[in-house]
Amino acid sequence: ENDKPANEKIFVLHAFGKLETFGDGKALDRYLFPQYEDDGYLYLGLRNATAGKPISIFINIKESNQPYVPLPLTLHWQFLSSNKWQHFASEELLSDSTMDFTTTGIVSLLIPAHITSNQTVLPEDLFWIRIGAKGNLGKVGQVTDVQINPVEIVWVDNGDDGHYDPNVKLPMIKELVNQRSEIASLYQPIGFYGSSPADQPDQFYVRTSERLRHKNRGINIWDIEHLVLEHFPFVRRVKCVTWMEYPNLEPGQVKVVAMPLHAVEEAEPRLGFHQLNTIYDFLKKCTSPFIKLEVINPVYEKIKVTCSIRLQKDLEKDQGQYLQRLNKELLFFICPWLNGGNIEMGGSISKNEVLTFLKSRPYIQFLTGFSLVQIFEPDNDTHNLEDTAKDANNGILKSKKPWSILTPTTHHNITFTDAHFQSMAPPTAIEDMRLSTDFIILIGKEEAPLISPEAPTLPPRKEWFFSPK
Repeated sequence: ENDKPANEKIFVLHAFGKLETFGDGKALDRYLFPQYEDDGYLYLGLRNATAGKPISIFINIKESNQPYVPLPLTLHWQFLSSNKWQHFASEELLSDSTMDFTTTGIVSLLIPAHITSNQTVLPEDLFWIRIGAKGNLGKVGQVTDVQINPVEIVWVDNGDDGHYDPNVKLPMIKELVNQRSEIASLYQPIGFYGSSPADQPDQFYVRTSERLRHKNRGINIWDIEHLVLEHFPFVRRVKCVTWMEYPNLEPGQVKVVAMPLHAVEEAEPRLGFHQLNTIYDFLKKCTSPFIKLEVINPVYEKIKVTCSIRLQKDLEKDQGQYLQRLNKELLFFICPWLNGGNIEMGGSISKNEVLTFLKSRPYIQFLTGFSLVQIFEPDNDTHNLEDTAKDANNGILKSKKPWSILTPTTHHNITFTDAHFQSMAPPTAIEDMRLSTDFIILIGKEEAPLISPEAPTLPPRKEWFFSPK
């Protein structure tokens, strides 16, 4: 019974506050639970900001390298006014160089005049802004830093060749040469980018020769690969694949596989979504409109080592230490680019090569039960295994696609033994598998709707795949 003199109240608890939904004898809100209509949110609280004034926000984003999904992404910019979220007007969103939060950039806003700071659903004395994302969240990057009042500056070449040296870490800007009283401090959140030194004579000769050959048009595979390498200095290698090399592609379908300049410790280098999209937009302007173009990262197929080892005498007490060392050495052996070597797409690995490498380790006295397992995706929805314990391809594991690269799993199936005799490696069984390596759990992915919204749909399906080939 509604007893108004009793002054009964009902509150809904939010993540960082509360909202009164019933009071003074009447309902103040029709929901009993917090409502979140978008798939993800970023909340920004502004202190000492002025309503009705513009503000610039620097957003440092680590680009997403998730596989491309043909689903749209919609961003909603909202502000909090009297515990109610309201949308920014189109004229209040002045500029956004983050390209829908896919790359680092600066967002300029006009703070709405009717924004308030006396809310209860979030901490008080702050102007709250939130960005809601709905749809393909795989293309949204990870926000690592947010700063206000950013300014983009351009370095003027003063003849310092060291500025272009990739091995020299340039110092960050910390203060102005000529101090200004209205500027309290400076902070440079990220390093310099986009620099390119002048061509040396041999580089100029190569560049002009290539330009005379392709004439800035992507007619064949060679043209497309060299156009990408010329215009995008962050790309280390490009491979163009057509149906003539990979019959599973359709005639007219072209896959451009790009690899970035990577850090030494990066075993699986990938380009971000925005970088791939930039390359795609560039190639669409200089290639035939009749081809089906796709710019992707390489696919990394996992190699897992199975064996039992016995360490040298007096080393048994340090089994964990030598197991970590062996895993690291296998990583550098299977991934030679970590030591400055080349990256091979569509390559292969021999069981005998890995076995010889393991036997050459000075801390290993005996090895038995050796085999290699390859984990790959025949398509985007399934995984499969190929095990040399079943004599697959005479002990040679090959990449399943021309744009695939073989890399080791995080954990191998390496055990310690006291045996002194050789034994055959058993085929991989489910008890030998690890999650996210050769035991893969797939959750039904969201797809673009192909039927009417009124038609009934089944819930996403869980599938377990552990079937050796």
